Amino acid sequence: VLLSGYGFTGDNSIAMTNLCRDEITLVLKDKIEAVFGSSFNTNGLGGVLTCGVTGMGAGLSHSPTSSSGRERYVFFSFPHIAIDSASSVGTIPRPGRSGRSCACG
Repeated sequence: VLLSGYGFTGDNSIAMTNLCRDEITLVLKDKIEAVFGSSFNTNGLGGVLTCGVTGMGAGLSHSPTSSSGRERYVFFSFPHIAIDSASSVGTIPRPGRSGRSCACG
């Protein structure tokens, strides 16, 4: 990961993820957590942070603290669109649901 060159690791940092609640974002969340461990989720819509001051304050109290008192956070904030396995943009099939549906938002 590029950030490791700047000293950010899963041992000394926490990821704050602002992804849509849509289950299709779980693949991305899993990849982030494979590097940084469990993330603090702010769950927005369209890449817009909607957790407010209280939510950010909660998230900013979760990072590991170094011996010097330094805290490290990595923020991921993404909108999403539906892209299926054939690279069609706009809708995707969902398990157990007939037809196709769009990504929310």
